Amino acid sequence: MKSSLKHAFSILVVFSLIFRPTYASFTDVFSEGRFAAPVEYFSYDVPIINLEQDQFRPLDKVNRAEFFKLLILSGNSEIKEGPFDIAFEDTNGDEWYAKYIYRALEVGIIDHSVQNPNFKPAETINRADAITYILAYYDIEPDLVSDFPLDYFDVSESDYFANESQIAYMFELLPDYKSRYFSPYKELT
Repeated sequence: MKSSLKHAFSILVVFSLIFRPTYASFTDVFSEGRFAAPVEYFSYDVPIINLEQDQFRPLDKVNRAEFFKLLILSGNSEIKEGPFDIAFEDTNGDEWYAKYIYRALEVGIIDHSVQNPNFKPAETINRADAITYILAYYDIEPDLVSDFPLDYFDVSESDYFANESQIAYMFELLPDYKSRYFSPYKELT
């Protein structure tokens, strides 16, 4: 009896280690992990994550094409089908991400100019730029906080993202906000 109980317990332990509960059927996102709640939210409540993949890869760096796809889809924005006439020299308008770039251009959160001729889809995006784009997309005016003292130790008033970082701090938009370091040039994952 004692031997069979020990055997049953061993099997239970093995199964619990092998078949740990995962969220949204991703093998690399566990229910007790720090990515579980956001992955669950963006898989079901605001469905912008592709559930057909086996892995979510939460620590991979996010490039500009992926970021704008997630941003545009998160706002439930009207998305047209292409091909599109996009003026960026490195985008011809029929790439998988073209419809998101087109929409970002339409709503004015990015622009094309002589000084800015390329979209750079494969380039990673940093926290400062991401927060700036997010606030612009959701039409949140960062100048509203300009009279407040800066909450992050690594942001000065002259930084182009100073007010945006304040909003990120006030609304706890970054998981490590309590550290009081914005890490503006840290790449998004």
